[in-house]
Amino acid sequence: MLRAVWLEPGRLLLVAHHLVVDGVSWRILLEDLRAAWEGRELEPVPLSFRKARRLHEHADKGTTPPPGLWRELVGRPNLRSVPGL
Repeated sequence: MLRAVWLEPGRLLLVAHHLVVDGVSWRILLEDLRAAWEGRELEPVPLSFRKARRLHEHADKGTTPPPGLWRELVGRPNLRSVPGL
């Protein structure tokens, strides 16, 4: 899912599957990698663990699909026919 290859002095190739990191996260990671390469300290993360935990708990409320939904979706030839998708 993730591969890092040292190509030559000063060059690092990173390849990651989109399931590992998305486009927004790449921008954050690249800046952190640049800072580490230049010997700078990484900037603190602006989101505390407590806030992240609350966001996670909030996201969990009401997001569980009803039982049998995935079986129903697999049986449909066209997902556009599913209400709400």
